[in-house]
Amino acid sequence: MQRQTFSEKSMALLQVARSDHYSRPNILRDSCPSRLRSCVLLLVLCGLWMLVMMANLLGINQIMGRSISVPEGDEEVHDSSYRPPSPARRDLFSTHDEKRMEKQLIYTIHETAQRTIDKRGIVLPLYDDIATLGVSLILELRAMDVHLPIEIPYCGDLKDSTIRTVLEQEEVGVLHFYDVCELASKTVSLRDASVKVFCESLSNCYELFRSFDIKILAMILSRFEEVMLLDADTLFFESPMSLWDTDKYLSTGTLFFYDRFISDTKHLGKILDGGKGDVREIHDFMSRFDVSPFEPLGYIERPRATSKNRVPVKLKFSPSEHLLTSHSWNYRAGHEMDSSLVLWNKKRQPRATAILGAFVAVNRIGRPPSYGDKELFYAAAELAETQYAFSDFGTGGAGWDLRDYGPGKSVLCGSATHYYPVKPKDKRLAANVSVLYLNSDDILVYDPKKKPVYYTQARPYQKYPAKLTMRGQLLECLYDETGVRFSPEQEDHMLLRQRFHEIAEAWLK
Repeated sequence: MQRQTFSEKSMALLQVARSDHYSRPNILRDSCPSRLRSCVLLLVLCGLWMLVMMANLLGINQIMGRSISVPEGDEEVHDSSYRPPSPARRDLFSTHDEKRMEKQLIYTIHETAQRTIDKRGIVLPLYDDIATLGVSLILELRAMDVHLPIEIPYCGDLKDSTIRTVLEQEEVGVLHFYDVCELASKTVSLRDASVKVFCESLSNCYELFRSFDIKILAMILSRFEEVMLLDADTLFFESPMSLWDTDKYLSTGTLFFYDRFISDTKHLGKILDGGKGDVREIHDFMSRFDVSPFEPLGYIERPRATSKNRVPVKLKFSPSEHLLTSHSWNYRAGHEMDSSLVLWNKKRQPRATAILGAFVAVNRIGRPPSYGDKELFYAAAELAETQYAFSDFGTGGAGWDLRDYGPGKSVLCGSATHYYPVKPKDKRLAANVSVLYLNSDDILVYDPKKKPVYYTQARPYQKYPAKLTMRGQLLECLYDETGVRFSPEQEDHMLLRQRFHEIAEAWLK
């Protein structure tokens, strides 16, 4: 797919966004003649009536998302039957393998994750406090001609009135709201229905998954085979749809982005209690993890690592070259991966998907020393001995605070910036690769027409700046950078996203 920023329709929306009238809730709808709207609405209603009648005749209405119709009155809008029923035929394993896997609920996690009915879609977890931000992202994606269905999982923390209002809007496209915690609370072992998989009760699920971990749960329980997992506080400068067609994703079924170089003695890099510092939390976890129960599950064979493991731990799996040369493994960073945008193919990565689900299951397997969910995706793929793909570039920065000391010498403090993840064939052009998206709540406060907003030029992940502890500066700051002002088109896009947020606020007030 060709990379694109705005379609002709989107450019028209951008012109409208610059006007003073754009804050009206139904501006997109109001741009159509009323008589034409009535005719279109009548045709849509007739079509929906026919679909409902056909669904009832075929007995398939139990798998239809709540985007099909808007409930009336006091009817609940969440759909506890969102998942399709268990298939009559499951993946074939020997009785021995099935029993061995199910001792840690791996067999059930695998079968649950692989029970998909839609090819591809977006997963955007929301809760009340970020609902408006999430809706503005949906409008941004639709304006970029991203028309994939979007699942919106929540954990008993999204008001019915919010769901009802959003589903009434034509501009949002196909959405599926569902309480992922309610589904998780009903997920039981396929070999022993008395054994719960993710939580002991609904209240226990609320306690566990009203957190970053809802993203892991949503990935496993999604009915999409190929998932684009997004955070609500992302702002795209170009459509993410072209990412599906990158060699990275096509060859591995994954696409990850790096995190910033946060302190090398926190999270992954935390020193073990009583330790000398040569073995960190990530080393200890990886060395203790037993991958053998997952071996019956499929993976994409990867080349053997050629670098030497310089950490004094013995691993029970074959590590990748990426792990052995990564900054987090080699005492240089406390984070490796940022999970604000993740591409994941569950069908192509069954072993990694099962490990990912096992990290948050009631099975005492344990989990990586991650800040929230972010490292769980990377760790699952690494432990699965499968191929996986990261961006060619490290994380950059964006913001107002540029201390310009010249090219390659400047300091920029602010939001995380991610670039298009594939380096150009001409290496001389790598620094000028485009910014794909920002990840920060600050996207709502930037006013680039009054105060310039800058970003750092892209640099390869392998380039490592001096440790933050040597700088004595804020963790949000990047050093030895080249600052670039966002283009007028990119500035307009920031303002457009803020306009979309105003629309969402008007809808949900």
